[in-house]
Amino acid sequence: MVLGVEMTEGKRPALTIIAMTIAALLSKVLGLIRQMLIASSLGGSIYATAFSVASKLPLAIYDMFFAAAIVSCFIPFYNRKKNESLAQASRFSSVFFSFALIVTLVVSIIGSVFSRFIIGIYAPSITNEAADIAGRMLSIMFPSMLFAAGTFTLAGILQSHDSFILPSAVSCISNAALIIYLLTQNKIDSENQVVVLSVVYTVSWIIQFITLCIPLIKKHLMPKPTFRIELKLLSELKTMVWLVMISSWMTPAASLLSTFFSSFVSDVTVAAFDYSLSIFTIASGLTTFGILNYIFPKLSSSADTDESAFRNTSSKSMQWSLILSLPIAIILYFCSQEIIEILYMRGSFDNELALICSSALKLLAISIPAFVYKETMVKILFSKKDAKLPAITAGIGVFAFILSGLVTNIFNKMGIEGVALSFCISQYACAISLFLLTLRQKSVLFSEKTFSQSLIPLAVSVVPIVTVALLNEIITDALGERALLTNIVHCVILSAIILCLYIGILFLFRNRIKCLKKEADTVE
Repeated sequence: MVLGVEMTEGKRPALTIIAMTIAALLSKVLGLIRQMLIASSLGGSIYATAFSVASKLPLAIYDMFFAAAIVSCFIPFYNRKKNESLAQASRFSSVFFSFALIVTLVVSIIGSVFSRFIIGIYAPSITNEAADIAGRMLSIMFPSMLFAAGTFTLAGILQSHDSFILPSAVSCISNAALIIYLLTQNKIDSENQVVVLSVVYTVSWIIQFITLCIPLIKKHLMPKPTFRIELKLLSELKTMVWLVMISSWMTPAASLLSTFFSSFVSDVTVAAFDYSLSIFTIASGLTTFGILNYIFPKLSSSADTDESAFRNTSSKSMQWSLILSLPIAIILYFCSQEIIEILYMRGSFDNELALICSSALKLLAISIPAFVYKETMVKILFSKKDAKLPAITAGIGVFAFILSGLVTNIFNKMGIEGVALSFCISQYACAISLFLLTLRQKSVLFSEKTFSQSLIPLAVSVVPIVTVALLNEIITDALGERALLTNIVHCVILSAIILCLYIGILFLFRNRIKCLKKEADTVE
């Protein structure tokens, strides 16, 4: 998804979107391979805990305070300046680029110096040995935030000049660098090895940054670092940047809070939840990416010019967010243990760790529809230049995680299931509050008829859920002892049953959907 860039109709934009999608898929695949190798090399050791804790924090802070500002504010304003004159755009990009680097540099230095103290606050109950290793790793990995800020700012400039493929593919570099290192290590069981891993992680971000510098230098578009930060140029951003920033807190805050509450269970739980969360992120991310890349150009073009087309696209987006996410969630729920064993069960990753991860993945799977719906609605509201509602609902979601985390983990000691349940509750709290608040704007976003139309996939999903719940144990017993091949067969059989029932019943409901759509169009 690219904000602030309008694409003209024709073959070239279509081919560009396809290329971007392929690049994004490749990045997800490489990310999954990287996580598989990490699981194999580190397993449930204290080094896995240390890496999980240290690697999350810098980019989570970056996502909370800088990423949304770059994507949702810098790119549109840069395009506006570019339309006025390239010189003004260049001046603005230099000031923003320098300001982002200075702020992230200061944060990186503070984070590196006080890394052990920060670990004590962020993951307070992990063992001292794991915390000491994590602190050392964090001091090395904190500067990745600096290069992340630079990389995404440069990516925004390239996108604004109709160069989309390289920015979409550049994250493959960091994944590839980590994969190459991990392939050289059969097992990581020493502090020196994980410290080298943290160095490779940071260097991979430096390589990403340099990769984007090269085409910008060739095109004479590279921002020039300056210590003269003209705040007047940045003042235009301040009205929206804070709301956009807060609206992006849900995902990184949930990641940090999951580590915080996991630390009260055990060191292994911290790593195990991270392994499960990676699968959730890939599954939900691909679904969201597909929907948003299809709808965003339409939303952007109709938001201010054609209210009826905007409302129609919004309604379809909500419906498709449920249609696509529900079967994925059902498959992930019923095949959680098999998926964990297929992806991770090798090297240092043992059966006990697989059981822990699968219990978390079941609950994370339930939250996929809420996550996809939330992300879709946020982008719909952003296209209407409304950042207030996403900011409010993100705050509600974070508060729900904290409250439920205290209940399930601090008071009731529910273990990793409590952490996953808190994550799930936070996603639904955010999605439901977003729905209730936008319901008041139904004249802008949707009508009661289009809402009824969007609920049909929920009703349809009941049949495959009940069917698979009855057949799952029978299929498991029939396949016999768990192994890679039987796990794959088990997933294929259950997925086929779920998809056939789901698509078949949805097909039977097609007339009802068309009827509701006509009624909704009549109301509108």
